[in-house]
Amino acid sequence: MKNLITLCGFVTLLTLSSTSYAELACHELNDMRHDVSQLADDVDASTGFTREEDEFLAEVVEAIHQVAEEENNRVLFSAAGKMESAWVREDAVAYVDALDRVSDEIDDIYYSEC
Repeated sequence: MKNLITLCGFVTLLTLSSTSYAELACHELNDMRHDVSQLADDVDASTGFTREEDEFLAEVVEAIHQVAEEENNRVLFSAAGKMESAWVREDAVAYVDALDRVSDEIDDIYYSEC
């Protein structure tokens, strides 16, 4: 299993509180698209998580919530809620499903902005 923690840059990018998608450069949006996709692949391929990885997945949920609120994006907010519920239940399949929706929405933003 790849180390999920290597995607920390993704969480950092998402939690830039003063930055909105409209202000992000296209290459940053593209990086986010890649990181979300990679995270979904890593979670999907995992058979279990270390405590550190589990905490990281919770941070991803929080980061998605923050971006959803800042952008007033209902799709991201809904996906973050589903990710949180899946994380609490330790349901990797549901977490990945919601993360895939986040990926789709970031793709939509990328294609409309770039």
